[in-house]
Amino acid sequence: MSNIIVEFTRRCMEVDQNPRCLCPIIASTLEKLGFKAFVFSSQWAENFTELQGHFDQLFLETIVTDRAYLSNPIMAGALSSWTPIFWEAEQYCKSAQPFAKMFERSMDVGYERGAAVRVSGRVGEVGILVAIYDGRHAHMDAERIILSSAMAVIGPYAALAWQGRGDPASVQRARLSPRELECLGWSLQGKTAWETSRIISCSERTVNFHLQNAMRKLEVPSKQQAAFKAMKMGLLPVWSEGGLPCCA
Repeated sequence: MSNIIVEFTRRCMEVDQNPRCLCPIIASTLEKLGFKAFVFSSQWAENFTELQGHFDQLFLETIVTDRAYLSNPIMAGALSSWTPIFWEAEQYCKSAQPFAKMFERSMDVGYERGAAVRVSGRVGEVGILVAIYDGRHAHMDAERIILSSAMAVIGPYAALAWQGRGDPASVQRARLSPRELECLGWSLQGKTAWETSRIISCSERTVNFHLQNAMRKLEVPSKQQAAFKAMKMGLLPVWSEGGLPCCA
């Protein structure tokens, strides 16, 4: 998974002048991870807009016009969780709730299981990336930890794709400390704050402190977006397989 995400980040950097070109990169990366479709929903206040992605268009138009879409357990679960959630359509088809029919339609088009992750924006909006796992592969549960980490990394890039927040030209070059860059680098490799603390020999609280400082300086809501932005500004190098941050 690490190799796939590193390559994903490299490709994202190649289109930094046009963040909307991230969509096909996201699609191909998710496909490598076993997902066959995805949709990104951005929310402002109580309304979801800009549902875009690689999805069955008829199904997408149908669920968007159905109010049950907003109350279905995938959306509700993702909104209430700071980590990716996983779901099976079959478990909701037998429900007496209005969203049951939506999951029946989902299974009709082959969308049987998947994952979703919440992405928070800078000015109050919330995004949700929903990815559909390929029904031919029944080992989603076995890969849950790996897929969860990947979704957490890809989610912020999906937000960049549709919010147009990838242009470093409008942002002054931020002055990040070596420790802040080091923590961002390990975060880019999928390491948690606790894992990073063990690697660089400091407390988890200190790692979180450096990550929060980096996010504040770069004016982004997540450590993934901070790492991506730092790379595009030339502050953080692209890591190769097994590589280490240059700013130890």
